[in-house]
Amino acid sequence: MITRINNRIKSFYNFKGIEFGLLRILYCVVYYLIYDLPLKAGLGAIADYIYAPNSSSIAYYLIPSIPDEFLFLVLNVIGTIAFVCILFGYKSAKAGVVFSLILIFECSILYSFQKIDHTFFNDITFLILGFTGWGSRLSIDEYLGKKSAINNVWLVNFTLLFFFAWFSAGIFKLMDSTYLNIYEHHIESLVFRYNKGTDFYHYLNGFIPFGDAFFAEILDYAAIIFELGVVLVLINLRWSLVYIGLCCLFHIFNYNMLAIAFSGVNTFYLVIILLTLIRIINTKPLEKVIQKLIIPKVFYVFIIIVPTLYILGHTLTPTLITKIGYINLHLIYLFAVSLSLYRLLKQ
Repeated sequence: MITRINNRIKSFYNFKGIEFGLLRILYCVVYYLIYDLPLKAGLGAIADYIYAPNSSSIAYYLIPSIPDEFLFLVLNVIGTIAFVCILFGYKSAKAGVVFSLILIFECSILYSFQKIDHTFFNDITFLILGFTGWGSRLSIDEYLGKKSAINNVWLVNFTLLFFFAWFSAGIFKLMDSTYLNIYEHHIESLVFRYNKGTDFYHYLNGFIPFGDAFFAEILDYAAIIFELGVVLVLINLRWSLVYIGLCCLFHIFNYNMLAIAFSGVNTFYLVIILLTLIRIINTKPLEKVIQKLIIPKVFYVFIIIVPTLYILGHTLTPTLITKIGYINLHLIYLFAVSLSLYRLLKQ
């Protein structure tokens, strides 16, 4: 059964080198505009006495105390160089490993102060996609005559990881003996805990009758059904875009109700949406423009300028996510999903 599901996903995700090359460049540009470079600065200045990594964190086993700030500066410069290498397709697989490992290392420390976030997709995206061979086309490696094989299996693994994240969330809720207890209403209690009975909570209560025990329990069941419903996507992967669109709505609801952004999952949305759009639109004009820019001279300029600007505390562009907010970002993704689905069905 697992083999059958894997083959079904492979048949849907059968992308070519040129498509992966376009994905690499567009993804890096959009990623940078939204997140800037998510490398952490200032961690070395935090006092050790508040450093308390969770036992599930890498920091708990490998990092007994907060390293000096100089180490973070060195790692961030290396990470910046690695990002430029990924963008231009120079040893992109190795650069992706370096960039992701730095993010994992820094985030394991960042989330060792009793505050966590769901950013693991953000941390591992470059590592996983580096092994798809997305640096084989429209890249410095191609310019230098180096070849690398295309491997869609890593994109399959990336997709299955996303599906598993949703499924496991539902399974853990289902295994929790109190979650579906008719006398306990988890979503209602979370909303009240996060908003502490503020005007926003009462505003929501004007539309959503949390005070009604039956309705509050329906919300608990709906959350589990939605998360476990990801298995239905495997029946027809073309409709996975519908599920992703519903995930965007789910995250908008979560951010409004519980102040949980799930910002790291956005990277998965970006990959799937960009790949879908690349496949269904004419990219020939864009390819010609990119081929003129992905040359060693431009690469050398970027490899010098971008790390230098980072050291000086400057960025090439403001982070868009601070301008548009998480909710509007998910609305943009929802629109992109709808557009992708419409174009896909028109084929």
